[in-house]
Amino acid sequence: MPPTHALDLPEILALVGSFIPIWEIGHPNVRVHTKLHYKPAPLCRCLRVSKFWYQILLPILWYGYWTDNKTMVDLIPSEAIAPHCHLLKTLRMYEYDIPLIKPMLLRGCTNLVEIDIQINIKRRKSQRSDEPVGLPEQQLLRSNPLLKTLRWTGDYNSSPILEAEGFVGLKCLETLHLQSWSCEDGQLARTLKVVSATLKRLKIGYMAGVRPEDFSLAPAVLQEGRNDLHSKETGLYYAKEYLDGVGLRLDRLEWLSWSGGRTSVESFIELIKCCPNLKSLELSHSKAGSLEGLAKGLRLHCPFLESLEIPYCLQSPSLETFLRRCSTTGLRILHITSRVPEEDFISAILHHASTLEDLSLEWYMNNMDGLTFLPLLAGCTKLKRFALHSSFKYFAKTQNPLVAFKEEKWRCRGLQELNLKFGFIESHHTIKKEKEQKLKRMMFEAGWEMVPLSCRNDHFQLTHLPKVFALLDFQELKELQRLVLHGVPFRRIGHRSL
Repeated sequence: MPPTHALDLPEILALVGSFIPIWEIGHPNVRVHTKLHYKPAPLCRCLRVSKFWYQILLPILWYGYWTDNKTMVDLIPSEAIAPHCHLLKTLRMYEYDIPLIKPMLLRGCTNLVEIDIQINIKRRKSQRSDEPVGLPEQQLLRSNPLLKTLRWTGDYNSSPILEAEGFVGLKCLETLHLQSWSCEDGQLARTLKVVSATLKRLKIGYMAGVRPEDFSLAPAVLQEGRNDLHSKETGLYYAKEYLDGVGLRLDRLEWLSWSGGRTSVESFIELIKCCPNLKSLELSHSKAGSLEGLAKGLRLHCPFLESLEIPYCLQSPSLETFLRRCSTTGLRILHITSRVPEEDFISAILHHASTLEDLSLEWYMNNMDGLTFLPLLAGCTKLKRFALHSSFKYFAKTQNPLVAFKEEKWRCRGLQELNLKFGFIESHHTIKKEKEQKLKRMMFEAGWEMVPLSCRNDHFQLTHLPKVFALLDFQELKELQRLVLHGVPFRRIGHRSL
């Protein structure tokens, strides 16, 4: 008999069930870390409707288990997890949790697609565990060959040795984050070679013992007891050219993040030589030294680079030169944090004016002048998103960007999102409710509304909105659909999809 109701179809019921909330925001305030509370009761009630609903919705309830969220661990006893381990798709374990719950996880978790684990050697020794560091985690990896995302953090105090053999068998791994490991004898390069056939995203954190020559001389890693050549179907073994000692190649890698630590710039340059199809690069190392060699390496070996992100103040005398020379065709996305917006720095950004579509700038010095950034808004004609953040909250009248940005018309007529964070915090208590209602009416008349269900900073006030809307009215940005002020999102009235 054909189904008489949409919810009788497994696909429809699973889709509807995925929208049933099982997490509740505990503190919706952007000033503090938003804490999620595990609230499975609504979904559990749906499980009792029928056997059919139980079968379809149970995998949604057991999609992930996160030990970093204390409420989830407290609500679910260990003995309740074991029968449902095979349903888990994501697993996050931090520090002391691994030795406590590993037996049931090692037995039952075989369908994970995402693992996030962290080792704490000191705490593990205090529990008198005689197992080698990383052994239970390696067993977990071997039990989940379909894993797509792995974030594996070693011990911050005493970096354990990274062993490439533990990654053999991960034939679907696309995202890999490694942090706080010792990589003597080329272990990092050997590890990357194991997963090179599928890897798309790679983040390298604090790593010790990495040498430049590791990436050109990386030996192959074979499964123990096998001498077979590489199988394209399984990805477990290597072709003859790997056995002959040809260096590492990450042909599918598109995103790379490097935060340095003990890894030298020279080693990182050798790594990017193995990434011919790299599109996005993130540099999180605060003291990278000279970057001219890195820029040359990117130009020669990464011709498709289009996105650069520098989330922390990068202390390098050659940063401006690096910005000019890092890409052969021009950057499409640039997110950068710096101390002083000097003229040479703005000029280096304008080197990519013909291609930039997404530009995000953050400054930490107090002498920021809004006029400094006008050349960017005049020269980058293809911009679709522009973000300007500053830790300095107050400006002289001539320096305030809200005033300076009205000095001339912007040429980025296709701008769709404007994100500003400066001078929007009031030092006094909240304004009177009557004035706030007046400002909200003014906002509505200007064609804007606050995005529903968004978090609002308690210190953010609406008193600067008249200047903001005056600026938008002057610039006549007809394509602008999204406005973010100090983390508070607004949208044009009538555009509900944003």
